[in-house]
Amino acid sequence: MKRMIVLAGGGTAGHVYPVLEVIQALRNLDPLLDFAYIGNQTGPESQLVRAEQVPFYGIPAEKLRRYWDWRTFLLPFRIFKGTVEAFGLLRMLKAQAVFCKGGYVCVPVALAARFLRIPIILHETDSIMGLSNRLVAPFAQAVAISFPRPSLIEAGKNTRIVYTGNPVRREFFSQKKIERVDDRPCLVIVGGSQGAHAINYFIQVILPKLLERYRVIHITGPQEFSNFRQFTRTDVYEPVAYAEKIVDLLAQADLVISRAGGTIFELAALGKPTILIPIPNSANNHQRVNAEILLSRGAAVMLNERQLQPAQLLKEITTLFRDSMRRQKMGERIREFARPNAAQDVATLILNSIEDRA
Repeated sequence: MKRMIVLAGGGTAGHVYPVLEVIQALRNLDPLLDFAYIGNQTGPESQLVRAEQVPFYGIPAEKLRRYWDWRTFLLPFRIFKGTVEAFGLLRMLKAQAVFCKGGYVCVPVALAARFLRIPIILHETDSIMGLSNRLVAPFAQAVAISFPRPSLIEAGKNTRIVYTGNPVRREFFSQKKIERVDDRPCLVIVGGSQGAHAINYFIQVILPKLLERYRVIHITGPQEFSNFRQFTRTDVYEPVAYAEKIVDLLAQADLVISRAGGTIFELAALGKPTILIPIPNSANNHQRVNAEILLSRGAAVMLNERQLQPAQLLKEITTLFRDSMRRQKMGERIREFARPNAAQDVATLILNSIEDRA
């Protein structure tokens, strides 16, 4: 009899891509497995999941707000509705294990799995566990973590905490040679799938100076792309609204400017020296803590957005480009956070949870 594994997570592409890698690893371990994905019915994950020929089911999921908002009154009803729908789906699908990657949709799915006594495996991307994962963790058989820092992870009394690393798309580990447009050092700026307004502002101010010396690839995000399109020069400046194949852009980089979320692990796989500018208002300051962990290992430079001035950013970029040995060392250190077998290790945890239940 085929075994059914249900996967849940969503809100951003950063939640979904690791799940897709886990699915592929599970297929490699057992080609007879069946899969289904439960996500937010209004989220971006459905298109990505269906492209991998995995059935997608959307349920209502409400943001877990840490601040006052009138919609907080609706939260218990939305969670209850989502849990009821997830309960029905898990029974219909005859799920034998549930994998939760994070995002608000995991709360009702995990509650339903708990009621049905279905084993739950949870994965946390950040060094500090997000609110939805903190709610799910007490029900999980195991929590897989991306950073080797378990003291910042909350879990149930009988829950195993396993350092697997963060699953990253396989192409980030294939070191293919990218043909360079010219001999200029290449700076790649990425602010996540939606861009980063503050980083874009700093870059806009210093862009003329940057283009005197460097080739710049700039992932602006779709909302601010029009502000930078006018500066396009195919030889030295390439603004991009959204990168479907971000690996091809990052592979060209001699230096990267980035936020400090899940992109860290893609940069680690590529061994790219990086300036991290954490989002200042991220939940529990998790991006700052992520960046501090890399900073403490000499794997990245961290700049505080609230105190940062464009001239300071330009100086940091210039200093790093002048010091090739330091960039090489940073690239070696950040690569230590890459775990090529992360997806397989998570997949093994999921399969073991089924065996333990039998």
